[in-house]
Formats: sequence, structure tokens, C-alpha cells
Amino acid sequence: MLVALYRTREESRKAGVVHKTPPELMRGLLAVWLRWFPQRKTVFAGDGGFATHELAGFASRHKDCLTLVSKFPPDAVLHDPPPHRKPGQNGRPRVVGMRLPCPRDVVASSVARKRLTVKWYGGGTRRIEVITGTAHWYRQGQGLVPIRWIHVRDLTGTHRDEYFLSTAVRMSLKRIVEAFVGISKSRLKKRESTRDWRRLVDDAATLLCVSNHACSASTRSPSTGSITCPGETEKLFAWTGPARHPSPSLTL
Repeated sequence: MLVALYRTREESRKAGVVHKTPPELMRGLLAVWLRWFPQRKTVFAGDGGFATHELAGFASRHKDCLTLVSKFPPDAVLHDPPPHRKPGQNGRPRVVGMRLPCPRDVVASSVARKRLTVKWYGGGTRRIEVITGTAHWYRQGQGLVPIRWIHVRDLTGTHRDEYFLSTAVRMSLKRIVEAFVGISKSRLKKRESTRDWRRLVDDAATLLCVSNHACSASTRSPSTGSITCPGETEKLFAWTGPARHPSPSLTL
């Protein structure tokens, strides 16, 4: 478990430190994680507070070992990649390609939907309908980030429609959805009660939790500080503490 303390802007000013948002703190924690486990493939799932272009860009730059799965703004600005420059072409190179419809507009005009059965909150399963697309998420001054977005509609319950993103564009739709909703409070209660978990984050705004098995056969490199830990892909989850949300959930 990795924890970083979040301070408000006013608290940061009083302490004489640079203010950092929860996504900025999480980027630092993920950088530590990647340094410790450079050989592992990691899927990080965070709530909508971590669905920032900057954090998606960080995951994209480390795409060989890190994937971000999070909620996605339905009105996000999407583009094609810039066209290749022709030989001898003058002028500044283009930063973006053709503007694409935002996910909300695509969903509104789409008829064809794919149906899946996925693991859901609480440990059960749900039938869902999904619409998906691939594009490059654009933010002025920060460039393009290739992403896959998904619109999810719950067919067997009353959960509201959701939009998700993955920085791994070839990740399966089922795996993206289950990476976000597949871990539940009931599973975490097998280790500790909800009250115990909330007591752990009373003073923390950002928490990185390793959900898979512990690395019992791990070894640390004395030169680089990295840890050799055999096993499959790790799944990391994060939520914010009372500094941002009065009632933090264990599954975000």
C-alpha cells in the first residue's frame, strides 16, 4: 500500500510547499511503483477524480508496463492523429488531425450496441450494453493521448450509464469494465472491515492499493531499488479520502 497526504491550497501555502492535486500525487506514487516493479504489467483503476489528461499521458508514455482505466468525460475533445507531412512541405507541422465527435454524440447517434456479461459491484454479474471507439484525447498544450472509450448501460439493474477510458486501445471491453467495477467491498472485507479501511485513509487523500496477491518471493535490487516479483498483471485501485469526499468508497 502506498499513501500520499493531500493538502488543500491553503494548507500547502501555510506549510510552504507546492500544492499538488490528487492526480499529481498519484502520478508520483505510480512512478514509485514502476521503479519498484519495472518488469510487471500494471492496470491502474481510479475514480473520476483521476481521469485527467495528464495522468492518461503518463500512462501512455509508460504503455509497455502501465494502463490507466478510469471514468471518462462524455464531452471530451477527440481527434485523429495529425497527418504525415509530405516531402518538401513547408510550415509548422500539425499538432492534431481531424476533429472527431465526442463520446456523447457518438452514443446519441449509434444504434448498434454490443452486449456483455461482466463482473459487477458487490461480487455479482450484470448484463450490459456497450458502445466504444478509439481516438486521441486532446488537451491544448499537452498533446494527444491515444485512448479507447466505452459507454456502458446496465441492462439488469438500475446503475446509471457510465463512460470509461483505457489507455490500452487493444484492451478488451470486458476487461476494461471489470478492471473498474470488478473489485468490491465484499471482497475487501475478507481482509479487513470497511471501518478499518476508512480509518487508514482518514488523513489521506490518495491511496494506491495492490489488490492481487502479495509478492512472497520478491527480491530487491541494491543498485536500482527495483523489486523482482514473479506473477501476472497487477491491478491497482485508488480512492480519495475525506479531504475530497466525506464518505470514501473502497471501489472507485
